[in-house]
Amino acid sequence: MLNALGLNGAKMLQEKHRNEAFVEYKTRVKDIIDNITSVEFLVGKLENKASLYLNIDSAKSILDDVKTIDWQALDISNHAKFNKLEYLKTDLAKITKLLALLDNLKTTLQEYNTSIHKGLGYMNDALEILRANKEFIKEEQIENKLEQFYDDTLAIVKDFSKLIQLGERFPISGKIDAFKKIYVTEFYYPALQNTIGNKVNWKVFENYRQHPLYVKTEMLANAECNLKSKLQAKTNLWNSLLALRAERVDAERLYDVPFDTASNFMKVERNYKSIAVESMRIDKIIENIYNEYALSTVDEVKKKAKQLEIIKIADEYKTAISKIIETEQLPDDITLLLIDAINKLFVDIKIVKLNKEQLANKIFKQDELLTFEQIRKSFFDVLNDLEKQKGSETRFKID
Repeated sequence: MLNALGLNGAKMLQEKHRNEAFVEYKTRVKDIIDNITSVEFLVGKLENKASLYLNIDSAKSILDDVKTIDWQALDISNHAKFNKLEYLKTDLAKITKLLALLDNLKTTLQEYNTSIHKGLGYMNDALEILRANKEFIKEEQIENKLEQFYDDTLAIVKDFSKLIQLGERFPISGKIDAFKKIYVTEFYYPALQNTIGNKVNWKVFENYRQHPLYVKTEMLANAECNLKSKLQAKTNLWNSLLALRAERVDAERLYDVPFDTASNFMKVERNYKSIAVESMRIDKIIENIYNEYALSTVDEVKKKAKQLEIIKIADEYKTAISKIIETEQLPDDITLLLIDAINKLFVDIKIVKLNKEQLANKIFKQDELLTFEQIRKSFFDVLNDLEKQKGSETRFKID
């Protein structure tokens, strides 16, 4: 029995080594029982995984074969009770075979649980990212190479009769490592650097406010005659594109997770093409919006020229607006105060014309002698009547 368990059975036959041999036997039996418990735990743990690449039923079948031996029965209290195990004499070869199978099963499940499962999950996730972002593939063979490594690894893992053999299982870690190296160095990392990384000219997005026309454009956007959202939409876009920038990417981390977790590059669908397109057009866009705003402002100011006489603004801004109307050009020095003054032109002013004789007659009553209180009452009656005609911007004019 001791030999079947991988121990030195001859020691049990020697009186001076018998106790030592029995202790070794007890330790070995405990290890076997612990190994079975460990494998049962691993099987249960793997069954609870959301996805599983190996054939767990094959592993459970091997475990069932191992448990055809009553291993607890081998846990005898002293060497004198070995005679109770006589019935196992015909199973000694089977015991040796099952123990070797148990060791292989435990090692296989441990390796799968600690590295192979994670490696296959990485490969699967990486291929999903690559398939969804083929526009970033620079070499056609990259996808084929990665697919081949994945298929070869998966074929071994799914066939448990192969997976449990060290010779078949040994190349798996090499295939996973080779897959990761190609994916990271030839596909993902170069694409990230060229698209949202250090190789992108981010300065145009950082410095667009320094364009010589930007401040003027921003102020003109506040004119009531201009569509402020046009400039705002562009600045929002440029700021959002700048926010996609991936700085200080840990390339080594990409060998654990197949995407940059800070930027979610390729993991979350985004219009990365806009970065290159907008970076080349920012200066031109600012110029175009400025010209559009300037033209619109001049045209609308000219249309409202008659209101310049009746709006309440400082003389210096009336002079400035008059010059805009005269020259059909905006001044070089555009300020928010000037824009505020221009906006007053676009307020609809209601002009109420009053007849001087009728107004005087309402208060003083022609050919009548009035007391002071009667005049006061008439005055307030007229004032109340005017109040009813008053809007937010009303001017009264006596003809």
